[in-house]
Amino acid sequence: MVRARAVEASRAVIDLQLWVALPSPTAYDDLRTRVAELTRTVITGEYDRLPTRDTTPEETRRTWHARVLETVRALVIALLPVAGLVAADRLGLRLPAPFDDGAMIAVVAWAVVLLLGFLDPNFASHLAAARDLTTLPTFNRNTDKGA
Repeated sequence: MVRARAVEASRAVIDLQLWVALPSPTAYDDLRTRVAELTRTVITGEYDRLPTRDTTPEETRRTWHARVLETVRALVIALLPVAGLVAADRLGLRLPAPFDDGAMIAVVAWAVVLLLGFLDPNFASHLAAARDLTTLPTFNRNTDKGA
């Protein structure tokens, strides 16, 4: 939550570049006042007073469309191999016996991993943590250390 607020504040500060590029008669004073307020907010730790970017309905609509396109793209990439394997099976094109089940497991695993990665932005770190758990040493009482 704090990170998202800081990112939003940084975008609002970046928007101040427009004041420098297209100055008004009061732009210098307004910019100096805004920077002083921002500095005071950061020094005092009143992060709830960080500036936010004003969003227009057009920007909100563009963001919504971008999310829909990203979702459709992720679904297509995740489900295309599954659909291809099922379509090939329906057409009578089958892999030899030891490979058919393995191929289905691989494409379903592909789809699951991609969809989990899409739903959880931190999925890669969760997956790495799970992989690290599988490499923990085993604790056996009967270990022989070369003696």
